[in-house]
Amino acid sequence: NTSGFATLCVEVEPSTAAMAPAPNPRASEAPRGPSAGISAGAAGQGMLDIALDDELLVALCRRSRRRLREIQSSCQVQLRLDRARSTLRVLGSASSIQAARLQLDSLSGPRKAVSAAAWAELMRTRSLQDPEQAIVVRIQEETGCRVHIERTTREVRLFGPSKGASDAARRLDELAAACGEQAVEVGRADI
Repeated sequence: NTSGFATLCVEVEPSTAAMAPAPNPRASEAPRGPSAGISAGAAGQGMLDIALDDELLVALCRRSRRRLREIQSSCQVQLRLDRARSTLRVLGSASSIQAARLQLDSLSGPRKAVSAAAWAELMRTRSLQDPEQAIVVRIQEETGCRVHIERTTREVRLFGPSKGASDAARRLDELAAACGEQAVEVGRADI
């Protein structure tokens, strides 16, 4: 599971608010159709409980839960974070819940180690805007995944839906295969 969380849907009776135990975050994720895992509620409202891994839980709790408020506002959903159970309950229409799920996907992502030559090429072209020359821009446009190049280590973070992250990882492997590294002797006269 590359998205950083697994989903669990729990139907709650109006008189009870007990939640089922959260699944293993490393477990396979439920199907991701527009309304997969969303239980119906009153007045066309749906509900989805999402089990969060530690990284995503920390990201949501950081900075006075700013990200939670941003997701609530932009997706028109209600969010309830249960830190003790590491779950996030999302309430809203099916399309709003799906939009919130996509935003959550983009908050955490896998790390991918890259070769020294590929890392150097990514760093060299990172600020270019022309997709013909800027590898990072091209990968982001083609996969819908945000690519973050770590500055202190030779690795890349891929933020976005799991399919986009796997496509971006494949593109980075292609880049690594195309990049090479060679030592060149430099004499004093060349300096």
